[in-house]
Amino acid sequence: MHTTPPQPIPSAADPHDPRRAALNARAAAGATDAIALSGALANAFAPRGFDLTRTVAVAAYNRAVAPPLRLPDHGRAGALAVVIGNSRALWPRFVAALRADHALLEEPDPLDRYTERAVAAAAHEAGGVLGRPRHEIRFGHELPPRRVAMQRLADVSGLAHLNQGHLCIHPVYGPWIALRAGIAWDGDAPARDPRGAPRLPPPCDCTRGCSRAFDRTIAASRTVPTSATACADWQLWVAVRDACPVGREHRYGADQLRYHYTGDREVLLEGVEILRDPAQGRRPRHADLRDPGLAPAPLLGVRHPWGSLSDGPALRRRVLTF
Repeated sequence: MHTTPPQPIPSAADPHDPRRAALNARAAAGATDAIALSGALANAFAPRGFDLTRTVAVAAYNRAVAPPLRLPDHGRAGALAVVIGNSRALWPRFVAALRADHALLEEPDPLDRYTERAVAAAAHEAGGVLGRPRHEIRFGHELPPRRVAMQRLADVSGLAHLNQGHLCIHPVYGPWIALRAGIAWDGDAPARDPRGAPRLPPPCDCTRGCSRAFDRTIAASRTVPTSATACADWQLWVAVRDACPVGREHRYGADQLRYHYTGDREVLLEGVEILRDPAQGRRPRHADLRDPGLAPAPLLGVRHPWGSLSDGPALRRRVLTF
């Protein structure tokens, strides 16, 4: 019986293969969609102080975490997730919002409340531009069952490398970032590797820097770290970040650092007054956070969401997350 030998399948890379044009068109469309998405997110979030955004497939993140930490996929295999973060760019926007709305100062956690309002407004704005209005926001300070493994989300998306010192290191800003929210959109993520973004290489040798500083801080802490004791030892935790050589020029300012680590409302009150009158001086105790003589500020009843930004053990969840 005569049989016809199988014909070779033309390569998509063959310039004479008609499929190549279709593949190129799809790739161009995917790139255009990704560019449009990135632009819409930046335009909506950056003016509010959230200058770090990165997209990833919900499925890529969900595969990396335990079920209680997963994001909703809205029934889509390729659903879109966005991680929202900030550098020190958030602080002047936050202080300006306090000046415009003094009621924020009466909130249990003014920064959390500002984040909730600003991120919700930005997500609504971006969703309208992209034609993807339906979404669900999970904030980094939320408790189970809505907790998100923010550090893992940043790592899987390629926004920042999760290192051995339990810090997320951005390639430009280093450890001087905060992770605020994860958003699950009812729309498909731009075409890319479904496993997520390639994992960022370590920007430095963490075993010689922040990992050692982390171990020293644990050893020097007076008790097992909790929100309260971490506040008491806050300068030790700042030293862990300072040990990283990446992004040192983007280190948080004195007020931003002190408020994030202590919740001292006086920092906010002084910031609002200084914004009204730039010539008004600052108190010396806020001028240099490296001074070992500085006494920790009182907690003043502020709830600290340190546990909300990490997916690791309880120890990691309580520190190094702002």
